[in-house]
Amino acid sequence: MAGRHAEMAIPPFLMKRLNRLTRSPEPRLLKTGCTTGSRLVAVAPREISGHFDDFKLPSDYEKLDAPSGHTGALADIPLEVILMVQIRDVTLVDDVNNELSMDLSIQRTWTEHRVVVADTLEEGEWHVVAMADARKFWTPDMYVVGLTQLKKQRGISELTRFLLRKDKTVSQIMQVEMIVKCKFDFRLYPMDIQECKMDFMAPMDPIDQLYMVWSNSTIVPSVQFYNENGKDRLTVTKFDFDITICNKNFTTRMQWGDVSSLRFWLTFHRKVMPYVLETYVPTTMFVVMSWGSFLVKPDVVPGRMVLLVTNLLSLITLFEATR
Repeated sequence: MAGRHAEMAIPPFLMKRLNRLTRSPEPRLLKTGCTTGSRLVAVAPREISGHFDDFKLPSDYEKLDAPSGHTGALADIPLEVILMVQIRDVTLVDDVNNELSMDLSIQRTWTEHRVVVADTLEEGEWHVVAMADARKFWTPDMYVVGLTQLKKQRGISELTRFLLRKDKTVSQIMQVEMIVKCKFDFRLYPMDIQECKMDFMAPMDPIDQLYMVWSNSTIVPSVQFYNENGKDRLTVTKFDFDITICNKNFTTRMQWGDVSSLRFWLTFHRKVMPYVLETYVPTTMFVVMSWGSFLVKPDVVPGRMVLLVTNLLSLITLFEATR
């Protein structure tokens, strides 16, 4: 286990923002159905370890059992998990396989009443838990409808942080690469507008044990793009992306019961100009060049055939590249 490091205080304005991010709303009933409707937390650089000086897990702690949402008479209330998503980049839009590849930062926050926290920890501050100790904690499952691949990113080590506060609030921040299936409609190509629905859920935890909510922060959106210029739109080579958040949580029926779900839509508009320059302008030029065959004398068959066959093969090549 890692030892202690020197303490550094979080600036007051960051501490104020952090408290707003992690303030939990009152438990509420979930509603069925849903219609269309930056930065993650600042972290104190002190790493703590799971010994008696910082925190400890009880001897009967079971990693596979979800903690209850409250203690005492309110122990039957489901655990609330607060979700925040930051889309750092859209790396690939695969029109052939109807797939979308993204780099995400996912933050999930909940309360772990079973952990025993030392009085020496600073009130209201986040502390980084050593990864060897973080693996001993229960963490909620995560699934996205249409998910084909979810992989944690790695540098020299895994890009994951596990945080703990004195009030037993736990937060996990992960950098992941995600590939999801989307239903694309190309009838208006290249002036089409595609919409990819993202449903986040904890599929192994039924609604009576866990429910998910978006962060209720009024400063940082629950789902946002990572933009240094502060804009709420992401622009890549051929697409402009926008986010629409479904502010209501809803239930998804699984074979073993209903589970809590959250949804947002990633809408992207195709930029028309690249396709005009790469497809329509060359096609128009090839058609105009084919008109030159009318200037060739009728008895000069080889010359006319060479011109038309060359144009035909060029159009076929362009068509295959467009597909």
